[in-house]
Amino acid sequence: MLAELSTANMLWRDANHDGFLIESMVTATPMPGGVIETTMRKFSRIEIIGTGIVYTEVSLYPAYDVVTDTKKLGNMGDEQILRLTQVPLPAGRLRVSLRLDSSYLRYRAHDQSVLSFEWAGEAYYAYYYPKDSRTPTTVPAEYEDYYDRQKKIEIAMMPRAVDSQLQDLYIYISMDNLRDRLFYFAQRPQAYQSLAGQTLQAPTPEAQTVLLGVFSPTYFPEAAAGRPPADNAWVSHLVTPPGSCVPIGGTGPEWVSFYRRGPKTPWNPSTVASAGEVHKIAPQARIFPAGERKQQLAFVGAPLPGAAWSVAGDAGGRIVKEGSDHFYEPATKPPGVMFSEPGETLIPAALISSYPLLPARADVVTAAGGGAQASALFVTTFVGPTNFVRFHAEGAALRLSCCYYNIDQEEVVLKPEDVKWFILAGNGEVSAQGIFTPLPAAPSPVTILMAQDIRVDWEWRFAVTIIPMPLLSLRDVLRLQQA
Repeated sequence: MLAELSTANMLWRDANHDGFLIESMVTATPMPGGVIETTMRKFSRIEIIGTGIVYTEVSLYPAYDVVTDTKKLGNMGDEQILRLTQVPLPAGRLRVSLRLDSSYLRYRAHDQSVLSFEWAGEAYYAYYYPKDSRTPTTVPAEYEDYYDRQKKIEIAMMPRAVDSQLQDLYIYISMDNLRDRLFYFAQRPQAYQSLAGQTLQAPTPEAQTVLLGVFSPTYFPEAAAGRPPADNAWVSHLVTPPGSCVPIGGTGPEWVSFYRRGPKTPWNPSTVASAGEVHKIAPQARIFPAGERKQQLAFVGAPLPGAAWSVAGDAGGRIVKEGSDHFYEPATKPPGVMFSEPGETLIPAALISSYPLLPARADVVTAAGGGAQASALFVTTFVGPTNFVRFHAEGAALRLSCCYYNIDQEEVVLKPEDVKWFILAGNGEVSAQGIFTPLPAAPSPVTILMAQDIRVDWEWRFAVTIIPMPLLSLRDVLRLQQA
């Protein structure tokens, strides 16, 4: 495929196609008490810019961080998200410069059909703040540390191609002059030297053409019959911003497709553009054990000077003011709770007879002032959870399963009919089969839920976790739990 360099760069810089980027930078730091602090950095857009016959520059624009505290129940099972804060980031730009002879676009259908930009050699970094500055500043160390390990930037989730030959591709970029950008497709790694310097002979395209592709009859039988390949439109999404180009016909006998600019709306929207309200409280959501130390409340993003703080709910927490600082203080531990010892669960379960109230309950903390407000979700567990929740991909949906470890330290996964789901805070929904769905209208960015094992009616066997959807995509939610 071929595009003029200036045209290809223009497509990547066009603000009409910002919504497809899936890249997220994940770092995890062990903290005291078995807690893992995981930070997921989301970016609002990507630009893959050709700068000549040697380098490609990939620019990433940071949008916000999602900082979570996760912990395994008794150091076993999957991480449960217990604390979440969304932090907006200043409008900077990270530039990663990569040599053409050691980098390539990569498409893999088997990995959720992902398009990425990858490299094998050295990367050169620069950081610009503000983002439109022409003078780089010091590159934050976390970027070099992360991308030197990853050597990959994920671009988009793609639909799968029809042709079985297009399920796993290496796409090399070559330039033998300062005008044309050539893209070569291969099913296995190629020596760049064998591709560089090649030219593409094609008929003069229509005036609206921004990209053209040549499809050999050797690999595409349709081309031999004078027809475009079945994946004619799909292929253009691999080398230009996904959704930016559409085919406008072509010619034979070796089929040449012409492409023009496509619709103005993103082809595969991400969640970054709808990150949430301007005013936010830190933490945005947290799960406490009863009797935990008070949590200081603060604003991230735009503050609310002189805000009035309040709390509503049935968890029994209260707002405490010390000087100019405000704190949320959870309820105290209930007295007289008795446990089943020994019991079936590795973590002893509280007897319902000794604590008949729901073992996890929610408060909503609100700060209001100047005609604006922000809120945070806090859940208190009054007896210790015995179970944990695993996240799974069910197509494009998040499926939840409730699990526990028995006294022999064997994992037990409950059947869907043995689990009762409670939405403690937020407004998501869970089906009888454990499929989680944010509400379609005005969804809460996160939901805190409880899963109860209902096979026994005398013990509190349950799990509590935060579901950060639709704040994050399904792919990112799975990565958070696995980080």
